[in-house]
Amino acid sequence: MPRRRSADSADAARAWCRFSLALTLYGPRAQFRFLAPLLLVHGRWSYKRVALVIMYFFYKNVVYTFTLFWFNLFAGFSGQRMCGPPPRAPPSHTDR
Repeated sequence: MPRRRSADSADAARAWCRFSLALTLYGPRAQFRFLAPLLLVHGRWSYKRVALVIMYFFYKNVVYTFTLFWFNLFAGFSGQRMCGPPPRAPPSHTDR
């Protein structure tokens, strides 16, 4: 791989200086041009995501409540648990 000449490095440094100067002079104006469409698009996407989460939240609660009510109809509203207690772990060989 050939070594870089010092002229290449100097040209690169000058180009970087020109770029950074242009960015400081014209960058903010160019960025504000895209701000309104950016906020509108991403705001709409955010609104749709939040609306979807809320819709799933209500769906989950309705399904769970309907399942409990349906189980209680068949259990005769006796207070029986729909799900039993969690299974116990088998005793290990160290328990005596």
